[in-house]
Amino acid sequence: MAGMGDESIDLSKLGTALFAFGFVLVIGLTIFTVGKSITNSGADKVTTQLDIVGQSEFDDYDQQTVLGTKVKAAYSNFEGKAFAIIVATRSMIDHVGTPTDCPGLDTDAVTQIGMIGLNATNSKGDIVKDYWGINYNALLEEKTIEMKNGAFLTTGTFVTDKDTGSIDYYNRVSNLKKQGTAEYIPTGAKYMSTLIKDSTGSTCGVVFVQTSAN
Repeated sequence: MAGMGDESIDLSKLGTALFAFGFVLVIGLTIFTVGKSITNSGADKVTTQLDIVGQSEFDDYDQQTVLGTKVKAAYSNFEGKAFAIIVATRSMIDHVGTPTDCPGLDTDAVTQIGMIGLNATNSKGDIVKDYWGINYNALLEEKTIEMKNGAFLTTGTFVTDKDTGSIDYYNRVSNLKKQGTAEYIPTGAKYMSTLIKDSTGSTCGVVFVQTSAN
């Protein structure tokens, strides 16, 4: 009988141990589930905050007058990203129909983007309705963009490599700092900045049109 008593005690201990293990397991799973939920919620909040920061960065160029320092900073900020940067300097506006007359401009290397819907002013003070600018960074597929409802619209996408599918970029920007060239951006010159949006309404670039000299 004593043996049976000992066996009952052992079974009781085993039952207690299994109950304790199950209890700990339930608590652990509960903590894991709650922790995962909090982590996911935190990640969602971080993503939302990043989206807000990204949009606010675009807002800085949405129909704003900026100095040449910010134009050059924009290239640095968006370099290598799927974002087109188009600059129309006073020299380019002065040579609307004769780009080969722009000093130091390699017309065979650059991509010219025509712009409609946002008037520019040349060195003589005349209004110019149709003009062009140089496409830096990600290259737009469409070579003419038109301003509607406060933004330039493009119906195309970016130019891509036929073999790899990667976006083509133009990064020869040394002339942006070289005085005397058509691409030169004076630090104190003023530019009107306007966003470029694609057919889905997403921001895909920015246009800078020079409005005053240094």
